[in-house]
Amino acid sequence: MVTDHSKANAEIAALAKKYQLILPTELPADQKAHMDMMMKMTGATFDKHYMDMMVNDHVKTLDLFKSALDVESKDISAFAKKTLPVLQEHYDMAKKIHAEMK
Repeated sequence: MVTDHSKANAEIAALAKKYQLILPTELPADQKAHMDMMMKMTGATFDKHYMDMMVNDHVKTLDLFKSALDVESKDISAFAKKTLPVLQEHYDMAKKIHAEMK
């Protein structure tokens, strides 16, 4: 998953540069607080929370990328179309792991 996300992030950075968009360099305060809270978790508590987050976040990301299929920019819609199957695969893996944890 790290390899796929790194590749997607590089492509997003290239698109942002092409369209002269500035990407955030830091997490929003609420997400930073959430990450700080997770840093204090260990063992099964961390694992369960992390997998809950992976399932929920991938649902949101899939919805976002699906909405990008119809944007005016051909570059962005092509990126979304190319990336959606990878995101779906990650979501399916997260759901499977999450189900096995119960």
